[in-house]
Amino acid sequence: MTTYIILALIGAYVGYVLYKKYKDIKKGKFCNCGCDSCDSKKKCHK
Repeated sequence: MTTYIILALIGAYVGYVLYKKYKDIKKGKFCNCGCDSCDSKKKCHK
C-alpha cells in the first residue's frame, strides 16, 4: 500500500513539473541558462 502512495506522489510531482514547463514555454520562457550558446535565443528575446 505504501508503495502505491509513493508512486502516486512521484507521478503527481512529475505531472506538475511537466505542466509548469508547458506553461513556461507557452509564455516564451525556453530555458534558465545563459543565452550565449542557446539555439533558441531569438525566440526568448522578442
